[in-house]
Amino acid sequence: MITVTLVLFIILIWSIGLKITEPLILFNDVNIKEEQTQDVTNIIPNTLYKFEFDISAKTAYEIDNLYKIQICERNKYDDILITHEITFGTFEGIKNIEFTTTPYTYKILLKFETKNRVAQRGLIINSLKINDEIKPLKYKFLPTKIVDKVQDINLKTISVTERFEYMKDACKLISKYGILGIGADGWKDRQTEVQDYWNFANETHSYILEVFCEFGILGFIAVICIIVKILYKMIQVIKDKKYDIIQISIIIAVLVLLAHSCIDFELSFMYMLIVLFTLIAVIQMENKDYKYLDLFMKVVVIIFVLLSIYFNINICVHMYFKHEENPYSVEYIYNNLNSEFSTYIDKIVTRRKYISHVNTFRRITHERSLNENEIIKLYEVIKNENKISRNDVYEKINRINFYQEILLELTDNFKYIECEQQILTEIKEIKELLNEPEKCRLSLEEIENCNEIIKNIEKEVERAK
Repeated sequence: MITVTLVLFIILIWSIGLKITEPLILFNDVNIKEEQTQDVTNIIPNTLYKFEFDISAKTAYEIDNLYKIQICERNKYDDILITHEITFGTFEGIKNIEFTTTPYTYKILLKFETKNRVAQRGLIINSLKINDEIKPLKYKFLPTKIVDKVQDINLKTISVTERFEYMKDACKLISKYGILGIGADGWKDRQTEVQDYWNFANETHSYILEVFCEFGILGFIAVICIIVKILYKMIQVIKDKKYDIIQISIIIAVLVLLAHSCIDFELSFMYMLIVLFTLIAVIQMENKDYKYLDLFMKVVVIIFVLLSIYFNINICVHMYFKHEENPYSVEYIYNNLNSEFSTYIDKIVTRRKYISHVNTFRRITHERSLNENEIIKLYEVIKNENKISRNDVYEKINRINFYQEILLELTDNFKYIECEQQILTEIKEIKELLNEPEKCRLSLEEIENCNEIIKNIEKEVERAK
Protein backbone atom coordinates (compact mmCIF):
# COMPACT_ATOMS: atom_id res chain seq x y z
CA MET A 1 0.00 0.00 0.00
CA ILE A 2 2.83 2.38 0.90
CA THR A 3 4.58 1.63 -2.41
CA VAL A 4 1.42 2.28 -4.45
CA THR A 5 0.83 5.57 -2.60
CA LEU A 6 4.42 6.66 -3.23
CA VAL A 7 4.18 5.85 -6.94
CA LEU A 8 0.89 7.76 -7.28
CA PHE A 9 2.41 10.74 -5.44
CA ILE A 10 5.42 10.79 -7.80
CA ILE A 11 3.12 10.62 -10.85
CA LEU A 12 1.05 13.51 -9.47
CA ILE A 13 4.12 15.69 -8.80
CA TRP A 14 5.48 14.86 -12.28
CA SER A 15 2.16 15.77 -13.98
CA ILE A 16 1.92 19.09 -12.13
CA GLY A 17 5.60 19.87 -12.75
CA LEU A 18 5.19 19.42 -16.51
CA LYS A 19 2.54 22.16 -16.58
CA ILE A 20 4.52 24.83 -14.71
CA THR A 21 7.14 26.47 -16.92
CA GLU A 22 9.19 29.67 -16.87
CA PRO A 23 11.26 31.71 -19.37
CA LEU A 24 14.72 30.42 -20.30
CA ILE A 25 17.28 33.00 -19.12
CA LEU A 26 20.76 32.83 -20.67
CA PHE A 27 23.97 34.88 -20.77
CA ASN A 28 23.04 37.37 -18.03
CA ASP A 29 26.50 37.03 -16.50
CA VAL A 30 29.96 37.34 -18.06
CA ASN A 31 30.93 34.00 -16.45
CA ILE A 32 28.24 32.02 -18.28
CA LYS A 33 29.65 29.84 -21.07
CA GLU A 34 29.11 30.76 -24.70
CA GLU A 35 26.83 27.86 -25.68
CA GLN A 36 23.84 26.03 -24.27
CA THR A 37 21.79 23.32 -25.97
CA GLN A 38 18.38 21.66 -25.84
CA ASP A 39 16.76 18.79 -27.73
CA VAL A 40 13.49 18.84 -29.63
CA THR A 41 12.21 15.31 -30.23
CA ASN A 42 9.35 13.74 -32.21
CA ILE A 43 10.32 15.57 -35.39
CA ILE A 44 8.78 14.24 -38.62
CA PRO A 45 10.86 14.02 -41.85
CA ASN A 46 9.83 15.95 -44.98
CA THR A 47 7.60 18.26 -42.96
CA LEU A 48 7.30 22.06 -42.90
CA TYR A 49 8.18 23.49 -39.48
CA LYS A 50 7.77 27.03 -38.20
CA PHE A 51 9.81 28.00 -35.13
CA GLU A 52 8.60 31.13 -33.36
CA PHE A 53 10.83 32.53 -30.58
CA ASP A 54 9.54 35.24 -28.23
CA ILE A 55 12.82 36.96 -27.34
CA SER A 56 14.11 39.66 -24.99
CA ALA A 57 17.80 40.32 -25.68
CA LYS A 58 20.07 42.99 -24.25
CA THR A 59 23.67 44.00 -25.02
CA ALA A 60 26.14 46.33 -23.31
CA TYR A 61 26.87 47.95 -26.66
CA GLU A 62 25.35 47.42 -30.07
CA ILE A 63 26.49 44.24 -31.83
CA ASP A 64 24.04 43.17 -34.53
CA ASN A 65 24.84 39.44 -34.34
CA LEU A 66 25.93 39.01 -30.73
CA TYR A 67 23.39 36.25 -30.06
CA LYS A 68 22.77 33.25 -32.27
CA ILE A 69 20.12 30.53 -32.22
CA GLN A 70 20.99 27.46 -34.29
CA ILE A 71 18.38 24.88 -35.23
CA CYS A 72 20.34 21.74 -36.15
CA GLU A 73 18.49 18.93 -37.91
CA ARG A 74 19.89 15.53 -36.85
CA ASN A 75 19.38 11.97 -38.01
CA LYS A 76 18.76 8.95 -35.77
CA TYR A 77 22.54 8.60 -35.24
CA ASP A 78 22.80 12.20 -33.93
CA ASP A 79 24.73 13.42 -37.00
CA ILE A 80 23.95 17.03 -37.88
CA LEU A 81 22.44 17.16 -41.36
CA ILE A 82 21.75 20.86 -41.84
CA THR A 83 21.73 23.96 -39.63
CA HIS A 84 19.36 26.97 -39.71
CA GLU A 85 20.38 30.17 -37.90
CA ILE A 86 18.87 33.28 -36.38
CA THR A 87 21.23 36.11 -35.30
CA PHE A 88 20.42 39.34 -33.46
CA GLY A 89 21.69 41.91 -31.01
CA THR A 90 19.46 44.03 -28.77
CA PHE A 91 15.95 42.84 -29.59
CA GLU A 92 12.47 42.62 -28.14
CA GLY A 93 9.81 40.64 -29.97
CA ILE A 94 9.25 37.59 -32.18
CA LYS A 95 11.85 35.88 -34.38
CA ASN A 96 10.51 33.38 -36.93
CA ILE A 97 12.17 30.78 -39.10
CA GLU A 98 10.56 28.25 -41.45
CA PHE A 99 12.08 25.20 -43.12
CA THR A 100 11.19 21.74 -44.39
CA THR A 101 12.97 18.87 -42.67
CA THR A 102 15.10 16.46 -44.69
CA PRO A 103 14.03 12.85 -45.37
CA TYR A 104 16.51 11.72 -42.69
CA THR A 105 15.68 14.21 -39.91
CA TYR A 106 14.83 12.47 -36.64
CA LYS A 107 15.20 15.25 -34.06
CA ILE A 108 16.48 18.79 -33.64
CA LEU A 109 19.18 20.30 -31.48
CA LEU A 110 18.70 23.91 -30.39
CA LYS A 111 21.93 25.82 -29.75
CA PHE A 112 21.97 29.20 -28.00
CA GLU A 113 25.27 31.06 -28.43
CA THR A 114 26.89 34.40 -27.69
CA LYS A 115 30.16 35.49 -29.23
CA ASN A 116 31.15 38.15 -26.67
CA ARG A 117 30.85 37.61 -22.93
CA VAL A 118 31.69 41.22 -22.12
CA ALA A 119 28.86 42.54 -24.30
CA GLN A 120 26.19 40.06 -23.18
CA ARG A 121 23.54 41.37 -20.82
CA GLY A 122 20.98 38.60 -21.00
CA LEU A 123 19.03 36.58 -23.54
CA ILE A 124 15.55 35.61 -22.41
CA ILE A 125 13.45 33.13 -24.42
CA ASN A 126 9.98 33.91 -23.10
CA SER A 127 8.42 31.12 -25.16
CA LEU A 128 8.96 28.89 -28.18
CA LYS A 129 6.18 27.78 -30.50
CA ILE A 130 6.73 25.00 -33.03
CA ASN A 131 3.94 24.94 -35.61
CA ASP A 132 1.83 27.00 -33.16
CA GLU A 133 2.31 24.51 -30.30
CA ILE A 134 4.22 25.68 -27.23
CA LYS A 135 7.49 23.83 -26.58
CA PRO A 136 8.64 24.32 -22.94
CA LEU A 137 12.31 25.25 -22.72
CA LYS A 138 12.47 25.34 -18.92
CA TYR A 139 10.35 23.81 -16.17
CA LYS A 140 10.09 25.62 -12.86
CA PHE A 141 10.20 22.59 -10.57
CA LEU A 142 11.63 19.80 -12.79
CA PRO A 143 15.10 19.47 -14.40
CA THR A 144 14.53 20.13 -18.12
CA LYS A 145 17.27 17.72 -19.25
CA ILE A 146 15.71 14.85 -17.29
CA VAL A 147 12.23 15.61 -18.64
CA ASP A 148 13.60 15.59 -22.21
CA LYS A 149 15.35 12.27 -21.59
CA VAL A 150 12.22 10.65 -20.14
CA GLN A 151 10.03 11.92 -22.99
CA ASP A 152 12.55 10.61 -25.53
CA ILE A 153 12.56 7.01 -24.21
CA ASN A 154 11.85 4.67 -27.14
CA LEU A 155 13.53 2.00 -29.26
CA LYS A 156 14.67 4.59 -31.83
CA THR A 157 17.00 6.61 -29.60
CA ILE A 158 20.67 6.86 -30.57
CA SER A 159 21.70 4.63 -27.65
CA VAL A 160 19.40 1.78 -28.70
CA THR A 161 19.99 2.17 -32.43
CA GLU A 162 23.78 2.11 -32.10
CA ARG A 163 23.74 -0.91 -29.80
CA PHE A 164 21.72 -2.86 -32.38
CA GLU A 165 24.28 -1.89 -35.03
CA TYR A 166 27.24 -2.98 -32.87
CA MET A 167 25.60 -6.31 -32.04
CA LYS A 168 24.71 -6.90 -35.70
CA ASP A 169 28.37 -6.31 -36.65
CA ALA A 170 29.53 -8.62 -33.85
CA CYS A 171 27.28 -11.40 -35.23
CA LYS A 172 28.81 -10.89 -38.69
CA LEU A 173 32.30 -11.27 -37.20
CA ILE A 174 31.20 -14.36 -35.28
CA SER A 175 30.00 -15.92 -38.54
CA LYS A 176 33.50 -15.34 -39.98
CA TYR A 177 35.73 -16.09 -36.98
CA GLY A 178 33.43 -17.79 -34.48
CA ILE A 179 35.32 -21.10 -34.13
CA LEU A 180 38.64 -19.82 -32.75
CA GLY A 181 37.77 -16.12 -32.47
CA ILE A 182 39.73 -13.07 -33.58
CA GLY A 183 41.78 -12.65 -30.43
CA ALA A 184 41.82 -10.10 -27.62
CA ASP A 185 40.62 -6.63 -28.65
CA GLY A 186 39.74 -8.11 -32.05
CA TRP A 187 36.42 -6.28 -32.17
CA LYS A 188 38.12 -2.87 -32.29
CA ASP A 189 40.43 -4.03 -35.05
CA ARG A 190 38.08 -5.93 -37.33
CA GLN A 191 34.76 -4.09 -37.02
CA THR A 192 35.41 -2.03 -40.17
CA GLU A 193 35.37 -5.27 -42.20
CA VAL A 194 31.65 -5.77 -41.67
CA GLN A 195 30.04 -2.53 -40.54
CA ASP A 196 27.34 -0.75 -42.52
CA TYR A 197 26.98 1.99 -39.90
CA TRP A 198 30.33 3.78 -39.92
CA ASN A 199 31.71 4.10 -36.39
CA PHE A 200 34.80 3.49 -34.28
CA ALA A 201 33.23 2.01 -31.14
CA ASN A 202 35.85 0.47 -28.85
CA GLU A 203 33.34 -1.95 -27.33
CA THR A 204 30.66 -4.26 -28.72
CA HIS A 205 28.23 -3.21 -25.95
CA SER A 206 27.51 -6.89 -25.31
CA TYR A 207 29.99 -8.86 -23.22
CA ILE A 208 28.75 -12.28 -24.35
CA LEU A 209 28.95 -11.35 -28.04
CA GLU A 210 32.36 -9.76 -27.54
CA VAL A 211 33.71 -12.90 -25.86
CA PHE A 212 32.23 -15.06 -28.64
CA CYS A 213 33.70 -12.74 -31.27
CA GLU A 214 37.19 -12.57 -29.74
CA PHE A 215 37.62 -16.00 -28.13
CA GLY A 216 35.42 -18.18 -30.30
CA ILE A 217 33.10 -20.99 -29.37
CA LEU A 218 35.11 -22.04 -26.30
CA GLY A 219 34.97 -18.57 -24.78
CA PHE A 220 31.24 -18.41 -25.44
CA ILE A 221 30.68 -21.84 -23.82
CA ALA A 222 32.69 -20.73 -20.77
CA VAL A 223 30.44 -17.70 -20.21
CA ILE A 224 27.25 -19.70 -20.83
CA CYS A 225 28.42 -22.38 -18.33
CA ILE A 226 28.85 -19.71 -15.67
CA ILE A 227 25.33 -18.39 -16.29
CA VAL A 228 23.84 -21.92 -16.32
CA LYS A 229 25.60 -22.83 -13.05
CA ILE A 230 24.24 -19.72 -11.33
CA LEU A 231 20.72 -20.53 -12.56
CA TYR A 232 21.12 -24.11 -11.28
CA LYS A 233 22.19 -22.75 -7.92
CA MET A 234 19.16 -20.48 -7.72
CA ILE A 235 16.82 -23.38 -8.63
CA GLN A 236 18.54 -25.54 -6.02
CA VAL A 237 18.05 -22.88 -3.31
CA ILE A 238 14.37 -22.52 -4.22
CA LYS A 239 13.77 -26.31 -4.30
CA ASP A 240 15.47 -26.90 -0.96
CA LYS A 241 13.68 -23.87 0.48
CA LYS A 242 16.99 -22.56 1.79
CA TYR A 243 16.00 -18.93 1.67
CA ASP A 244 19.32 -17.47 2.79
CA ILE A 245 18.76 -13.77 2.07
CA ILE A 246 22.49 -13.08 1.57
CA GLN A 247 22.98 -15.97 -0.87
CA ILE A 248 19.84 -15.07 -2.85
CA SER A 249 20.92 -11.40 -2.97
CA ILE A 250 24.34 -12.37 -4.34
CA ILE A 251 22.80 -14.67 -6.99
CA ILE A 252 20.40 -11.92 -8.11
CA ALA A 253 23.27 -9.38 -8.18
CA VAL A 254 25.35 -11.68 -10.42
CA LEU A 255 22.39 -12.35 -12.74
CA VAL A 256 21.56 -8.64 -13.02
CA LEU A 257 25.21 -7.81 -13.74
CA LEU A 258 25.40 -10.51 -16.43
CA ALA A 259 22.04 -9.49 -17.90
CA HIS A 260 23.02 -5.82 -18.16
CA SER A 261 26.40 -6.75 -19.63
CA CYS A 262 24.49 -8.23 -22.58
CA ILE A 263 23.63 -4.66 -23.65
CA ASP A 264 26.59 -2.74 -22.23
CA PHE A 265 30.33 -3.04 -21.64
CA GLU A 266 30.83 -2.82 -17.86
CA LEU A 267 32.63 -6.19 -17.86
CA SER A 268 35.31 -4.70 -20.12
CA PHE A 269 36.65 -3.02 -16.97
CA MET A 270 38.92 -5.25 -14.91
CA TYR A 271 37.52 -4.07 -11.58
CA MET A 272 34.00 -5.11 -12.67
CA LEU A 273 35.26 -8.56 -13.66
CA ILE A 274 36.89 -8.87 -10.23
CA VAL A 275 33.57 -7.93 -8.58
CA LEU A 276 31.66 -10.45 -10.72
CA PHE A 277 33.96 -13.41 -10.13
CA THR A 278 34.30 -12.58 -6.42
CA LEU A 279 30.50 -12.75 -6.12
CA ILE A 280 30.46 -16.05 -8.04
CA ALA A 281 33.09 -17.47 -5.69
CA VAL A 282 31.06 -16.43 -2.65
CA ILE A 283 28.02 -18.31 -3.98
CA GLN A 284 29.93 -21.61 -3.32
CA MET A 285 28.83 -23.44 -6.42
CA GLU A 286 30.26 -26.84 -5.45
CA ASN A 287 27.52 -29.50 -5.35
CA LYS A 288 27.85 -33.26 -5.74
CA ASP A 289 24.71 -33.43 -7.92
CA TYR A 290 26.43 -31.33 -10.58
CA LYS A 291 30.04 -32.52 -10.22
CA TYR A 292 30.36 -33.33 -13.94
CA LEU A 293 29.07 -29.90 -14.87
CA ASP A 294 31.54 -28.39 -12.38
CA LEU A 295 34.41 -30.33 -13.96
CA PHE A 296 33.37 -29.43 -17.51
CA MET A 297 33.03 -25.76 -16.65
CA LYS A 298 36.46 -25.67 -14.98
CA VAL A 299 38.09 -27.28 -18.02
CA VAL A 300 36.43 -24.81 -20.38
CA VAL A 301 37.38 -21.82 -18.21
CA ILE A 302 41.01 -23.02 -18.08
CA ILE A 303 41.04 -23.31 -21.89
CA PHE A 304 39.52 -19.84 -22.07
CA VAL A 305 42.33 -18.43 -19.91
CA LEU A 306 45.00 -20.24 -21.96
CA LEU A 307 43.53 -18.80 -25.16
CA SER A 308 43.71 -15.31 -23.65
CA ILE A 309 47.36 -15.83 -22.76
CA TYR A 310 48.10 -17.20 -26.23
CA PHE A 311 46.53 -14.22 -28.01
CA ASN A 312 48.35 -11.67 -25.82
CA ILE A 313 51.76 -13.21 -25.16
CA ASN A 314 53.37 -12.26 -28.46
CA ILE A 315 52.76 -8.54 -28.17
CA CYS A 316 53.73 -8.61 -24.46
CA VAL A 317 57.08 -10.25 -25.23
CA HIS A 318 57.87 -7.80 -28.02
CA MET A 319 56.76 -4.61 -26.30
CA TYR A 320 57.62 -5.21 -22.65
CA PHE A 321 60.65 -7.52 -22.78
CA LYS A 322 62.28 -6.71 -26.11
CA HIS A 323 61.17 -3.05 -25.92
CA GLU A 324 60.25 -3.02 -29.59
CA GLU A 325 57.99 -0.51 -31.30
CA ASN A 326 54.38 -1.40 -31.85
CA PRO A 327 54.65 -3.24 -35.20
CA TYR A 328 51.28 -1.80 -36.25
CA SER A 329 52.10 1.87 -35.66
CA VAL A 330 52.25 4.25 -38.63
CA GLU A 331 55.82 5.38 -37.83
CA TYR A 332 57.08 1.80 -37.59
CA ILE A 333 55.63 0.99 -41.02
CA TYR A 334 56.99 4.20 -42.52
CA ASN A 335 60.52 3.68 -41.15
CA ASN A 336 60.69 0.09 -42.36
CA LEU A 337 59.33 0.87 -45.80
CA ASN A 338 61.87 3.63 -46.21
CA SER A 339 64.80 1.39 -45.27
CA GLU A 340 63.69 -2.07 -46.45
CA PHE A 341 60.95 -1.43 -48.97
CA SER A 342 61.29 -4.56 -51.09
CA THR A 343 61.10 -6.96 -48.13
CA TYR A 344 58.77 -5.05 -45.82
CA ILE A 345 56.04 -4.32 -48.35
CA ASP A 346 55.37 -8.08 -48.55
CA LYS A 347 54.91 -8.20 -44.78
CA ILE A 348 52.35 -5.40 -44.97
CA VAL A 349 50.30 -7.37 -47.48
CA THR A 350 49.98 -10.21 -44.96
CA ARG A 351 49.26 -7.90 -41.99
CA ARG A 352 45.88 -7.41 -40.43
CA LYS A 353 43.52 -6.17 -43.12
CA TYR A 354 41.77 -3.49 -41.08
CA ILE A 355 44.54 -0.86 -41.11
CA SER A 356 44.63 1.70 -43.95
CA HIS A 357 48.07 2.55 -45.33
CA VAL A 358 47.09 5.21 -47.86
CA ASN A 359 48.44 8.19 -45.87
CA THR A 360 51.71 6.38 -45.11
CA PHE A 361 52.14 5.42 -48.77
CA ARG A 362 51.41 8.94 -50.00
CA ARG A 363 53.99 10.28 -47.59
CA ILE A 364 56.59 7.82 -48.89
CA THR A 365 55.92 8.58 -52.57
CA HIS A 366 56.29 12.31 -51.84
CA GLU A 367 59.57 11.88 -49.98
CA ARG A 368 61.45 9.31 -52.05
CA SER A 369 61.72 8.02 -55.58
CA LEU A 370 60.21 4.57 -56.22
CA ASN A 371 60.61 2.33 -59.23
CA GLU A 372 57.53 1.08 -61.09
CA ASN A 373 57.52 -2.35 -59.42
CA GLU A 374 57.44 -0.70 -55.99
CA ILE A 375 54.65 1.62 -57.07
CA ILE A 376 52.62 -1.34 -58.35
CA LYS A 377 53.09 -3.10 -55.01
CA LEU A 378 51.77 -0.02 -53.20
CA TYR A 379 48.80 0.06 -55.55
CA GLU A 380 47.98 -3.61 -54.89
CA VAL A 381 47.99 -3.08 -51.13
CA ILE A 382 45.76 0.00 -51.29
CA LYS A 383 43.36 -1.66 -53.72
CA ASN A 384 42.90 -4.60 -51.33
CA GLU A 385 42.18 -2.20 -48.45
CA ASN A 386 39.08 -0.76 -50.11
CA LYS A 387 36.71 -2.50 -47.70
CA ILE A 388 38.36 -0.79 -44.70
CA SER A 389 37.12 2.63 -45.80
CA ARG A 390 33.86 1.40 -47.29
CA ASN A 391 31.72 4.08 -45.59
CA ASP A 392 34.38 6.78 -45.14
CA VAL A 393 33.91 9.17 -48.06
CA TYR A 394 36.92 11.38 -47.25
CA GLU A 395 39.18 8.33 -46.95
CA LYS A 396 37.96 7.12 -50.34
CA ILE A 397 38.66 10.53 -51.89
CA ASN A 398 42.15 10.34 -50.39
CA ARG A 399 42.61 6.91 -51.99
CA ILE A 400 41.49 8.22 -55.39
CA ASN A 401 44.01 11.06 -55.16
CA PHE A 402 46.69 8.45 -54.48
CA TYR A 403 45.58 6.39 -57.50
CA GLN A 404 45.88 9.51 -59.64
CA GLU A 405 49.43 10.06 -58.43
CA ILE A 406 50.25 6.43 -59.24
CA LEU A 407 48.85 6.80 -62.77
CA LEU A 408 51.48 9.43 -63.57
CA GLU A 409 54.25 6.93 -62.79
CA LEU A 410 52.87 3.86 -64.59
CA THR A 411 54.17 2.83 -68.02
CA ASP A 412 52.68 -0.67 -67.87
CA ASN A 413 49.55 -0.23 -70.02
CA PHE A 414 47.65 -3.10 -68.37
CA LYS A 415 48.24 -1.70 -64.86
CA TYR A 416 47.40 1.80 -66.06
CA ILE A 417 43.98 0.67 -67.32
CA GLU A 418 43.39 -1.36 -64.14
CA CYS A 419 44.21 1.60 -61.91
CA GLU A 420 42.01 3.89 -63.98
CA GLN A 421 39.16 1.41 -63.67
CA GLN A 422 39.71 1.27 -59.90
CA ILE A 423 39.29 5.06 -59.74
CA LEU A 424 35.98 4.84 -61.60
CA THR A 425 34.80 1.99 -59.36
CA GLU A 426 35.51 3.93 -56.17
CA ILE A 427 33.93 7.08 -57.59
CA LYS A 428 30.76 5.04 -58.14
CA GLU A 429 30.94 3.75 -54.55
CA ILE A 430 31.32 7.31 -53.25
CA LYS A 431 28.30 8.50 -55.22
CA GLU A 432 26.22 5.68 -53.76
CA LEU A 433 27.33 6.63 -50.24
CA LEU A 434 26.57 10.31 -50.78
CA ASN A 435 22.98 9.35 -51.55
CA GLU A 436 22.73 7.81 -48.06
CA PRO A 437 23.64 10.43 -45.42
CA GLU A 438 22.97 7.99 -42.57
CA LYS A 439 25.54 5.60 -43.99
CA CYS A 440 28.36 8.02 -44.71
CA ARG A 441 27.65 10.12 -41.55
CA LEU A 442 28.00 13.48 -43.33
CA SER A 443 26.00 16.68 -43.16
CA LEU A 444 24.18 17.89 -46.27
CA GLU A 445 26.78 20.65 -46.67
CA GLU A 446 29.61 18.11 -46.54
CA ILE A 447 27.79 15.92 -49.05
CA GLU A 448 27.50 18.88 -51.39
CA ASN A 449 31.24 19.62 -51.02
CA CYS A 450 32.13 15.97 -51.68
CA ASN A 451 29.91 15.89 -54.77
CA GLU A 452 31.80 18.90 -56.08
CA ILE A 453 35.15 17.20 -55.43
CA ILE A 454 33.98 14.06 -57.25
CA LYS A 455 32.85 16.11 -60.25
CA ASN A 456 36.32 17.68 -60.47
CA ILE A 457 37.99 14.25 -60.21
CA GLU A 458 35.77 12.90 -62.97
CA LYS A 459 36.76 15.83 -65.20
CA GLU A 460 40.44 15.10 -64.54
CA VAL A 461 39.97 11.42 -65.38
CA GLU A 462 38.14 12.35 -68.57
CA ARG A 463 40.93 14.76 -69.58
CA ALA A 464 43.55 12.06 -68.89
CA LYS A 465 41.77 9.72 -71.30
